[in-house]
Amino acid sequence: MNLKFENILLNVSKSEVIDTGDLQQAARLIIESILAGLEIKRCGIWLTNDDVTAIECKLLIDTYHETEIEELKLYRKDFPTYFKFLDTERSIVAVNAETDSATAEFKDVYLIPHKIRSMLDMPIRHKGKMIGIICAENIGEIKHWTSAEITFASAVSDLYGRAITANERNQYQAKLEEQNKNLEEIVQARTEELEASFEHLKQTQSKLIEIEKMASLGNLVAGVAHEVNTPISVAITGTTYNVEALRELEDLLDTGKLTKEKLLRQIKILKDSDELIFQNLNRAVDLIQNFKRTAADQSTQQKVQFDVGSYITNTLSSLLPMLRSHQVKLDTSVQEGVILNASPGILAQIITILVQNACYHAFTSHHTNKQLSIELTLANSFCTLAVKDNGQGIKQENQQRIFEPFFTTNRFGGGTGLGLSILYNLVTQQLNGEVQLISTEGMGCEFKIQLPNATIKTAKKEATPDKA
Repeated sequence: MNLKFENILLNVSKSEVIDTGDLQQAARLIIESILAGLEIKRCGIWLTNDDVTAIECKLLIDTYHETEIEELKLYRKDFPTYFKFLDTERSIVAVNAETDSATAEFKDVYLIPHKIRSMLDMPIRHKGKMIGIICAENIGEIKHWTSAEITFASAVSDLYGRAITANERNQYQAKLEEQNKNLEEIVQARTEELEASFEHLKQTQSKLIEIEKMASLGNLVAGVAHEVNTPISVAITGTTYNVEALRELEDLLDTGKLTKEKLLRQIKILKDSDELIFQNLNRAVDLIQNFKRTAADQSTQQKVQFDVGSYITNTLSSLLPMLRSHQVKLDTSVQEGVILNASPGILAQIITILVQNACYHAFTSHHTNKQLSIELTLANSFCTLAVKDNGQGIKQENQQRIFEPFFTTNRFGGGTGLGLSILYNLVTQQLNGEVQLISTEGMGCEFKIQLPNATIKTAKKEATPDKA
């Protein structure tokens, strides 16, 4: 390549226009550089469509006729031989364009009308694929293209591929900016929602104590909602699968391809899926029924005789999602047959407060083997409920105040200081019982609740017939 070509190529490659992403400016710079370098009067950039059935002119500059063309399209069906040469993705060097086998098809419709005698078509490549050509055309007389000219034109064609990359980069950047803008709008909307929520919280601050009393029911709702979601999701998936299986069955029937073997296979698939749906919906029903019973109990303080152990087990089943989400292992030891005449809803609130207190406050982030044990025993007409964790324990100076309203060591972590205060009032005032805290810092803590007037369930004796 001679010095002239090298200088032109260097100037084009260093130009900011190539990397701005403006394809029209880049096309003009490249065409003008080829016109000057090859000393010709006509040059254009053409890009193929996706299936290479046509090439479309993006810009063609004709200094001989003093014209510029931006909209022109050539189709494979009209020029099949030329497109076959394009399929090779190699340069087309036509010294005599009217007689060259690659370009002779253009003679009457393109070459003669524009006085074109010679053509040099160089492939434009992008990401390893030919996406178009740069067509250099000599007007008036035949031009014998030299190897240096061909090399020069090929090198300039590669620069247009670089310009396309810059254009794509700009498109990606524009999309990213649009996404960021949308994200900012979402964040702004969310911020406004949070500000409105914060204002609402300030306005309802006076209702904190009543809300805290109902927190146990809220935890049950959240837990059951989480648990119900799994079987419902499985049922939905199974239903979707059944719809697809039925559609496949209909297709086989419509096309006459339904055999007995295929029918039996589809029936088995549908039966298996229906069984899975049935099992999971039953699971969801059981969870909801259990929740309804517990929720009804918590909404009333009516005294009834109930089996404490069974009731504790049912209440804990609704709290398992909370325990699992905090990775707390539960161990229960419940004496059977303990009967208490009291409000079961109050006991449900007490258990929920203690489990929630353990999950949120008993353990640090470093604890790995989190354990919570719940034990129910009966002695001397008193049933004792012991709830013990292996967490961080409570400092000695805080133990005297643990049941005071609004006392908390986790104010900035969401603690209100009301949970244990409410628990104390429920045990002592509503159930006439006692609550005791046993804790050593670093060795966990235990809450012992003693409730009076408990009895043990006794089996009914069968009547014995009189002897004759």
